[in-house]
Amino acid sequence: MVLKFKQVNLEGIMELNGTIHFPDGKAIVLYGINQAGKTNIINAIRYAFLRDLKARGKPKEEYDEWALPRREELIFDDEGKIKILFEHNNVPYVLERKILSHGRREESTLYQIDLPDQRIDV
Repeated sequence: MVLKFKQVNLEGIMELNGTIHFPDGKAIVLYGINQAGKTNIINAIRYAFLRDLKARGKPKEEYDEWALPRREELIFDDEGKIKILFEHNNVPYVLERKILSHGRREESTLYQIDLPDQRIDV
């Protein structure tokens, strides 16, 4: 089972906006000064793929690198969007997650690139 990232697009997620391209056959290294957003990128990708938050509703007492950020930590405006293009076993997919503020529900879609009308339940 092989999963390959192709592209990640972030809009209004943890103050990140832009597109990251993952070249074929190359390792990706995130580097930079502290507080530059490296962990935010990783957390946004993790959040897009995971359905449920761990410890939902419980306040964080200390930093936990395994916990996902809460909605209030993800977006600072009305909404944020994460779009990930990836391949799983050589089949190309798109995962889109729109995160809405103020307790409104999230919208997630997953589909094969060549079959955009056939959504996969997420």
